[in-house]
Amino acid sequence: MAPLQHEACLPPKAYTSGAPALPVLTPLQGTTQADVVVVGGGVTGFSCALHLAERGISVALLEAHEIGWGGSGRAFGQIVPYTKHSEAAVLKHFGSERGERLIAATAAAPNLVRDLIERHAIQCDMVWKGLFFASHTVKGLNSQKRRAKFWQDRGEALAIYGPEQAAAVTGSSVYRAGLYDPRGGMLNPFAYTRGLAAAAQKAGAVIHVNAPMRQMQRQGGKWHVASDEGVVIAQNVVLATDSYSADAVPALKQSLIKLRAYQLITKPLAPSVRATVMPGGQPMIDTRRLFSGVRVHPSGRLHVSVDGPVFSDTRKAFRDQATRRVHKLFPQIGEFEWEEEWSGWVAVTMNEYPRLLQVDEGCFGAFGYSGRGLAMGTLFGREVARHISGNHPDDLALPLTAPKSELVRHFARPLVGSLISLYRILDRIDEGGVSKVA
Repeated sequence: MAPLQHEACLPPKAYTSGAPALPVLTPLQGTTQADVVVVGGGVTGFSCALHLAERGISVALLEAHEIGWGGSGRAFGQIVPYTKHSEAAVLKHFGSERGERLIAATAAAPNLVRDLIERHAIQCDMVWKGLFFASHTVKGLNSQKRRAKFWQDRGEALAIYGPEQAAAVTGSSVYRAGLYDPRGGMLNPFAYTRGLAAAAQKAGAVIHVNAPMRQMQRQGGKWHVASDEGVVIAQNVVLATDSYSADAVPALKQSLIKLRAYQLITKPLAPSVRATVMPGGQPMIDTRRLFSGVRVHPSGRLHVSVDGPVFSDTRKAFRDQATRRVHKLFPQIGEFEWEEEWSGWVAVTMNEYPRLLQVDEGCFGAFGYSGRGLAMGTLFGREVARHISGNHPDDLALPLTAPKSELVRHFARPLVGSLISLYRILDRIDEGGVSKVA
């Protein structure tokens, strides 16, 4: 029997205090039937359940803890319209036809998120003022210029900002340039997940909480998915557990690498200071290799993504490093206090591309968003629903692939750990480069 994926901390109060309440949901008991059983109560799972239910397909969703317990309830909150890779890299990796399909789908994913929020009246502190990607080196700026040109040639209003515009957006003199993309936004991810759950339930999906999947097996042409006190029998299974996949989901667990991501949020800033920090209202991330997200919470708190021990769920973020960065970016803040810290697992694949998986006949998975799971999870949850509903695999944003072990236990983890250590060194070397960006 696989152990539950316990967390060292709860989802943050900064998110949960503003999230909508849910109706009482109960664990799975006895034997039930559905067309599809979805495993995992995060963005991917509820997007899939919602899109299936809206097509008249009966759905039972199993969540091991509570709604939004895992990565979806702990994310930074940015809605990003790309993968981790450049458009040129995507086209090279997938080929022109498949690459263009993935590029177009991920670019449209923020609009999918926004449509669901508006259509289902999800209260999740959505702010749609675009994203600012600050250039911390000349190399980073050149990469952003290529991205801007790619999308400008397709009629999108991306723009490269110079020193004055960058300072106006960020309230900082550190960055001399950056890329503004009007297509993204930010939200409360825990509240968004709750809202998707409520929408899926209203559409007819049956949600079972505190119902970890213990076993699944195919019998008589159908899947039998067992929890502690009940079983769902279904034609199809969707594995939407991502980095929270337990031993009962070996196809996912062996195909990804789990990394720990950390976040900090300050106590409320003084109104006079708040008006000078990120005054444009956009969240920011810079071109460093590791965690660099900065945004202002609706409550007036400064919220940053932070480096920390990437393979531990019991250790703490590198607070001193984060404090120094805030002082460098926003010296006008002066002394401040961190009010809350939280962390969660992020799933990456060795090539940092997401995957749509066909584990077996009628069994599918979606995972590997590399920290961009709010938009991508919404998108790929819908894509799995489209496939189950009858769409041909060639019509999907990503091709369906078979499970492929990334040899996590033996090779990938030490390799990734060494790579992250190298990235930390290179980011420190680059710290002086921001002033050289013209």
